[in-house]
Amino acid sequence: MNLDDGTFFGIRAPVAELFDLRAQAMSDDTATAILPWSERFLNAAGTISGPAIMALLDFTLAAAARAHDPLHWRVATLDLSTKFLRPARSTLLAECHSDYRGGRTCFASGVVYDSEGTKIAIANGVFMLTQT
Repeated sequence: MNLDDGTFFGIRAPVAELFDLRAQAMSDDTATAILPWSERFLNAAGTISGPAIMALLDFTLAAAARAHDPLHWRVATLDLSTKFLRPARSTLLAECHSDYRGGRTCFASGVVYDSEGTKIAIANGVFMLTQT
């Protein structure tokens, strides 16, 4: 899969483009992606907004859920739980992992780090897999 083809791990989603999410790496059970720092993602406190961090997590968790065959699966988020640990002020990296796939359901977890490697947020998600 070409990560420079303008898609997010093989899919086109306008909201992923809105947040300028960048696919970084994918293996059978994992996906990593970047949310580049941008002033347009800042909240009133001058830190990266929760919705921007959740978009990064949702898309990267979903990518991990379909990482075993990314071009043949789509996913729908059934549940997403996010814990914000500290404010973010730089480019962010999400590292997400598929913890369990059974039938059409996948459970995934992920961590967001800032550019210094500090843990910013953690998340768990449940995804429904559908074939393309």
